[in-house]
Amino acid sequence: MRGGQCYNGVAEKNKAEHGADVMSSSIPDREKAARALCRLEGHPENTKFEGKPMWQSYLPQVDAVLEAAIPNGWKLVPAKTGGDTLGNG
Repeated sequence: MRGGQCYNGVAEKNKAEHGADVMSSSIPDREKAARALCRLEGHPENTKFEGKPMWQSYLPQVDAVLEAAIPNGWKLVPAKTGGDTLGNG
């Protein structure tokens, strides 16, 4: 990613479709990671899958990576605006 652009213009496409930059700083990092994995697999982020946006089905993979990268501590990352920076509420 360079200059706020994802490969293949995904950021621009999302902005056009959703009217906002879905990778904005107001979105928790955990959600950003799940959305990125969803896009990497070629799936639309907000398509419904089992009644929820598709990107939410990638949260277990995000959690596994974060646990491996930051053992015993990723859930304790300091809050930005209520909840932690990883989107844990």
